[in-house]
Amino acid sequence: MSVGRIGGEATAALAAFALVAATGCTEARRKAESLSPLPPDRREYEAFRAARAGLREPNTLPFLLHRLRIDGSADDLLVTCRWPDERFPLSVAIEAPQIEGVLADEDRPTSPAVYAQAAERALARWERELGAPVRFRRASEGETPDVRIRLMGERAPMPEDGKAVLGMTPMRDACEVRDGDPASGRIDAALHRAEVQVFVADEFGLLTPDQVETVVAHELGHALGARSHSPFPSDLMYEVARDRLGTRRLSAQDVASFATLYALPSGTVYARRAPGEGPARVAAAPAPGPVRLVERPWEGATQGFSLRLPDGWTVVPIDHGVAAVDGFAWDYDASLQVVAVPVAGIDAYLAQYGDAHLRKGPLLGRREIEIAGRHAVRFAIEVEASDSIEEVTLVEAGKGRVLLAIAEAPAETYAAYRPWLDEPLASLAIFEPRAGAVTPSP
Repeated sequence: MSVGRIGGEATAALAAFALVAATGCTEARRKAESLSPLPPDRREYEAFRAARAGLREPNTLPFLLHRLRIDGSADDLLVTCRWPDERFPLSVAIEAPQIEGVLADEDRPTSPAVYAQAAERALARWERELGAPVRFRRASEGETPDVRIRLMGERAPMPEDGKAVLGMTPMRDACEVRDGDPASGRIDAALHRAEVQVFVADEFGLLTPDQVETVVAHELGHALGARSHSPFPSDLMYEVARDRLGTRRLSAQDVASFATLYALPSGTVYARRAPGEGPARVAAAPAPGPVRLVERPWEGATQGFSLRLPDGWTVVPIDHGVAAVDGFAWDYDASLQVVAVPVAGIDAYLAQYGDAHLRKGPLLGRREIEIAGRHAVRFAIEVEASDSIEEVTLVEAGKGRVLLAIAEAPAETYAAYRPWLDEPLASLAIFEPRAGAVTPSP
């Protein structure tokens, strides 16, 4: 977990935390080598899901997987690696920090026992919010614990300027591979120990117990089997978590991801890849045939607009609006997001945010149009970094707001996706925002 600066200033109360799971090297018994994860691909997930019913979604299962190179196998394997059900409750030892020197001399020192209690709360949170089979117990005297939590009473190391590593769960030798034929779809692999290290201070001094609880809770996710991080900021398992009042809970997606992991046998082969390679990317393409929109419009009561989204696309709630993607939120071929922006009008929006769009690449054109009976401006940009086209539509919505629609697809297939991105906007309806109304989740 790292601490970074926000807005050019950094304080203990306004910190950005980046949580880090250390990468591993040689696996146990020398039967397998644990490798750094590669970016997940939705087609691998689609193939895996098609063969297994009942996976809880939305989840980030591909980010939890371990990439192993096993003796005698020509391919790298992406596999689940978790604690066997029969090992629960896991034995846990918590080592309270020894706070000395300048940290102990602070005006308002914190007792080491308070930090140990924060770690206890993190354990209880996983039990409460995830449920069976995950359970913990305190290791008995002289017992080698399944999970050891070391709370370090010193300032976290800073390998990068302005970023301190607050938490670490090394994955080396954590996944033990005993035997098994990868061709069968499962190998004999499981977690067999975990070492969690959490620092209770950064460059600004001691952390609060709530902050330490959040760091420990995140690192426990790695100790339970997550090899990498969630790409979503709302998840506890996201690499960077903004400090907030109180403690961070597991998101619904965190719960679905770990529930899916623990519903699958440990050592389940998710996919195979040639050594060192990602999956072969194929040209994106929309579903064949005419555009199909869902019958029931998505309605943003507080944002003052509704629209029908493409049938079969994944709907993702976002701040001030909604997004739909052809694929999964973590890997998709095309996307459309519509949000209400509190600005006086289109000209005010362009004056404030226009440069941010234009910095992405060359402007391909701009025109005045009409949408939902309202004046609108549309322009397209060639996003050089991703070889995609981003089309921005701004609609005058009144009441000090503009509707911002951003459609994106790969440059080579953008023309094919145009109807799927245009038809939802043609269904757009704008109305008076209803104060206090609750926008239903898509």
